[in-house]
Amino acid sequence: MVTVSNDERSAVCRGAGLRFLPEPDVLEHAWEQDCVCAILDDGEVARPLAEVLAGRGWRVVVVSLDLADASSWRASLGAAGRITAFIDIHPATASPGADLLWSDVEEARVKASFLLAGHLKQSLVGAGASRAWYTVVTRVDGQLGLAASPKVSGLVTAGVAALAKTLAQEWPAVHCRAIDLDPAMDQATAARLIAGEMLDPDATIVEVGHGLAGRCTIAATEAVPNG
Repeated sequence: MVTVSNDERSAVCRGAGLRFLPEPDVLEHAWEQDCVCAILDDGEVARPLAEVLAGRGWRVVVVSLDLADASSWRASLGAAGRITAFIDIHPATASPGADLLWSDVEEARVKASFLLAGHLKQSLVGAGASRAWYTVVTRVDGQLGLAASPKVSGLVTAGVAALAKTLAQEWPAVHCRAIDLDPAMDQATAARLIAGEMLDPDATIVEVGHGLAGRCTIAATEAVPNG
């Protein structure tokens, strides 16, 4: 975006860059026993994350996602109980070939994220609990797609952050957050960081990256060109 001053005729250019963040605070949350946290099974991080949250007293179920059979995951979520927290974990799978801009597999997975959000809207928005969560986790580059290093997943997967940001506006009562992790991160560290983001009391931050450089988010940058 460029803004121009009528007085000085100087242009101010704004772009997007990374702003590094301190470690999140921890919200002391008493988990209500009739509530359920549902985690989509990515085959890697879901099980360790379930163990971390269960250790905090959360009631957790891990749900498998069959992209070819929507009725199966709808039935699994329906049988889980009163879902007040949902964690949508996208696996770190490389797109075929050198071009990471598009992948049919990623497209199908992202479409499933939209369907899942719509399916769970009533459960999360009308949870009636002290807090409800909607979380999406990607393994793009740990810097929300802005790292210069090669990416494991393409831009299609990175787009689910936009879904989380939209839902944060449409579902103000739900703690929505998009988390992007370095694909080389080990499972135990990934699980710990995801749990930490969910217990962050700061609801103003909607997208967070965790990579080798630390915790970050996207913020506007400003540069005034010479001349």
